[in-house]
Amino acid sequence: EQAMAVALAQFAKEFAVKESPYMAELLNVWLDDRLTDKLKPIRPRSADGIRKMANQFKSEFGEIKIKEIDQARIETYLEAKKVSNNTRRGIKNYLGQFFRWSIKKGYHNVNPAEKIEIARDNNGVHFFNAEQAEMIMREAIKHKELTAYFALALFGGIRPEEIDKMTWEENI
Repeated sequence: EQAMAVALAQFAKEFAVKESPYMAELLNVWLDDRLTDKLKPIRPRSADGIRKMANQFKSEFGEIKIKEIDQARIETYLEAKKVSNNTRRGIKNYLGQFFRWSIKKGYHNVNPAEKIEIARDNNGVHFFNAEQAEMIMREAIKHKELTAYFALALFGGIRPEEIDKMTWEENI
């Protein structure tokens, strides 16, 4: 009786996987849902990001049934990416959004991306406290040509490499 129960459970699991839709098909539906959702409209930049990620996922997972995707498969995919951990976390977040949507729509019952943890990259980013920022600005004011640069960096949150590309003509 116990062996039969185990066999039936295994058969049900295999049947559910076999009958589940392909990732490519669902990624198209997810993308369409996100882009046409009147209750939760998204900005064009967000739409571009979702479109880009859906296409990446289709190329990687398209011919796989959704219920074949597990945490180990996603971890392998993320580890193989030649990107920073911050980018890896972003990719994982898009996968998490997709799987939350698939659960909500009844295509899956778990989010295999949910428990994946990826360390943050520091990339040499430093933060200044208020006193340090004040000291930097006092020094920058002594050199007028540096005042705007440091004001943008400290208070605008603009990265130095982005400031270096800016010109006054573009921003007036």
